[in-house]
Amino acid sequence: MTIITLSILGLTLLISMLDAQLRAARLAAKLRHANSELRQLAMHDNLTTLPNRVMLEQQLQAQIKHATLHNETFALMFMDLDGFKAVNDTWGHHVGDRLLIAVAERLRSQLDPEILLARLGGDEFVMLCPHYITQQAEALAQRLVHAIDAAFELDRYSLRVSLSIGIVIFPEHGRSQQEMMFNADSAMYHTKHCGRNGFSLFEPTMSAVAQHQLALANDLWNALEFHEMRLFYQPKFRAGGTVLMGFEALLRWQHPRRGLLMPDMFLPRAEKTGQIVALGNWVINEACRQLRQWHDEGHLSLSVSVNLSALQFHQRDLIETLRQALQRHQLPEASLMLEISEVIAMRDPQFSQRRIAELHQLGVRVAIDKFGIGYANLLHLKHLEASELKIDRAFINSLRADSEDATVVTAMLTLAQSLNLRMVAEGVETEEQQRLLTGLGFDTLQGYLLGKPTPAERIGEFTAPPLTGHFPDSALPLTSA
Repeated sequence: MTIITLSILGLTLLISMLDAQLRAARLAAKLRHANSELRQLAMHDNLTTLPNRVMLEQQLQAQIKHATLHNETFALMFMDLDGFKAVNDTWGHHVGDRLLIAVAERLRSQLDPEILLARLGGDEFVMLCPHYITQQAEALAQRLVHAIDAAFELDRYSLRVSLSIGIVIFPEHGRSQQEMMFNADSAMYHTKHCGRNGFSLFEPTMSAVAQHQLALANDLWNALEFHEMRLFYQPKFRAGGTVLMGFEALLRWQHPRRGLLMPDMFLPRAEKTGQIVALGNWVINEACRQLRQWHDEGHLSLSVSVNLSALQFHQRDLIETLRQALQRHQLPEASLMLEISEVIAMRDPQFSQRRIAELHQLGVRVAIDKFGIGYANLLHLKHLEASELKIDRAFINSLRADSEDATVVTAMLTLAQSLNLRMVAEGVETEEQQRLLTGLGFDTLQGYLLGKPTPAERIGEFTAPPLTGHFPDSALPLTSA
């Protein structure tokens, strides 16, 4: 009996040990699988499943060591999509994401298995091509440019983008990971500056231009802290040109070494890095501060308008940011107007309707800026609680009396009036344009004829506008944003 009991106990102990080992093996397998998934997440882009920057840097470093040891060459290509931002702005980020996935798949289909294709983020891709020489890299780049140039059919969307590529060859164009990445990026930007939709092999002169752009981007991070940003103000007059309605605030950068910089020199970079939100919040607060000062000086009828970027328009705390700025400077809400472009407003009409309704409830007015000849979109605008519609300067410049465009504008004016939208013409540069626009029925005019962008301390030149409607000779000759 004792022997049987001991046998049973022994067998039970053996089974327990085997069960514990089995559970441990299962746990180890689960841990290995979890670690594998974590590595996959850490090394790959969530959207496209391509290798990400972390894996690219590891593989590039390994390739440099291998090529150095065996005296071999390889190519690195930096790629950026041309026109991707316009797709995002027009159709929304969900369509932009689908386009990025389609681009990744099309690029992958053109590549041999040994080539590493990685996505750095946004619309930037990098390729690592082992053993490639210059001729092979250029031939592959040309094939990729041609492949991406074909339209992408995504359900009801037919989207077109193009590809700009910069090429570097090891060791001719760099011997370190940082040097190769920077030079490939420099060559890519050279392609963009030369017309896009193509490729460029790196040359040393490209590095100087890229260094200039990189230094400017780095300086931008400190521009607000060092109080280098400035607002200039362009007047807006009633159509006759004699009654000042207010000003549009336009951002300038007083760079300590490069002088006064126009927005096109730094805003695209700010949009790409997200700095545009901090800059935009500063503009809102500074414009309100300046308007408070003008009101205190007795110019109570003046208002100010501020341009919103797409990121600002969608930021969660926009309403609270505006509420705080208005309260801080004790301004009536209606004295502030926000301008958003037609592209932003039409990109996601449902969101725009909700956001503009929130702004309307706050008391802040909204203008739809850069409105073009697509006046059918006015039918969509009837759902927005906007106050003004600004016709794009390009359309104003081509406008002639008794032309087809004038007929279109008349129809736009009639429809806008039925929607209680004030019509504003920007880019007015000649007296002929002023007479024509006033005759057509525009409410407000803005442009060089009536006043150029001017520092805040000089707006006294406009508070008593000349009867001729011309801007003062002393107004600064600055390009309008």
